[in-house]
Amino acid sequence: MVVFVDVFNNAISKETLSQIISSVTLTILAILIFGQIKMNHLIDSIRSNQDFSGINKFYSNRAEMPSFDEWLDKSKEEVIIMGIQLGAITHIFLPKLLKCAERGVKVKLLLMSPISREGDKLPWVDEVGKLHTFKNLEEALIHNLQHINNWYEEIKATKIKSNIEIRCYDTIPTFSAVIIDYKTSNGFIKTEPIFYNFPPSDRPSFITTKYNSNQLYNHLTNSCLTLWDSSIGITTIINKIKGL
Repeated sequence: MVVFVDVFNNAISKETLSQIISSVTLTILAILIFGQIKMNHLIDSIRSNQDFSGINKFYSNRAEMPSFDEWLDKSKEEVIIMGIQLGAITHIFLPKLLKCAERGVKVKLLLMSPISREGDKLPWVDEVGKLHTFKNLEEALIHNLQHINNWYEEIKATKIKSNIEIRCYDTIPTFSAVIIDYKTSNGFIKTEPIFYNFPPSDRPSFITTKYNSNQLYNHLTNSCLTLWDSSIGITTIINKIKGL
């Protein structure tokens, strides 16, 4: 090291050496400061986006999910269920939903319509069925809509009717969802994206709560509520289907 300095000193003046050392020192300090700024920026970025990482639970398929009865039993104020054809709801869970309504829980069902709000057949319905492994989707939708509507007609004369609302959307579906008591601190939403060529039983899903991710929770629930607000009452759709 001494030899190196001596040789170096002999080759250049002390003034030049001092300038080089000063430049190198400033460069190193600049790199360190820049690195710290980048690190702080990264930390701040992670903190500011913390809401988007707060998924409460993840299920790789429907078999991993808890019992749907368990979710309905936990409901206190409102249950919103949206999907494509709501097959399991139509053929299994209507009695359970009726019990929810009987104890004062608001029940809202939202499923896809095979026709537009003007009453025209949607030309892409069966193509959507093929993409998402639903054979004869138009036929299945009409059947389920009629079944749910008949069930709904049976309870129209009772006080329970005011706690149940069924609507339809006429846009291409991208996900299904179950929302339990979204206005309360204990509310949650289970979101299931609809992937290409994924049978319903194999679709992954996740649960988000206000506690885990308030921002993501609001984004998801607002998306569902916006679709609900733009949807059509089931009676209107049934009447238009009869006129085809």
